[in-house]
Amino acid sequence: MPPEHYLVLLRLVFFVNVGGVAMREIYDFMDDPKFHKKLGQQAWLVSAITVTEFLIVVKYDPHTLMLPIPFSVMQCWFLGILLILIWTLWRFFIRDITLRYKETRRRKQEAPVDWDRQLGNGSTAAASGRSKLNGSSETLRQRKS
Repeated sequence: MPPEHYLVLLRLVFFVNVGGVAMREIYDFMDDPKFHKKLGQQAWLVSAITVTEFLIVVKYDPHTLMLPIPFSVMQCWFLGILLILIWTLWRFFIRDITLRYKETRRRKQEAPVDWDRQLGNGSTAAASGRSKLNGSSETLRQRKS
């Protein structure tokens, strides 16, 4: 069937609608296999359609599989893979490390006041209730209320 045929467009619209539901079912199944014991119906339908279309291509035009991939398609694939890789690195590594560093730094700044109170070493700043961080003369009780 030529790419300009209206059935190709209808097939794509159908596949996008069914494919969205199928991706959600696959995600739910992979995310929590204890709760979702079976793969959903839409996921099975999409996999059956994909396998059937692949077998039709293999049977009627096996040379299509041996054609080189067009350069513009390769560029799109590489760009997509690169963007996903960058997002993954940012989301799960760089951002996480930055957040952990900020949290550790915040805890280190707050920790000396708590340690002096727990140890009872008689520090004048802890005994008077003054903050060691900003040196204000407000007592800690006044600022908390």
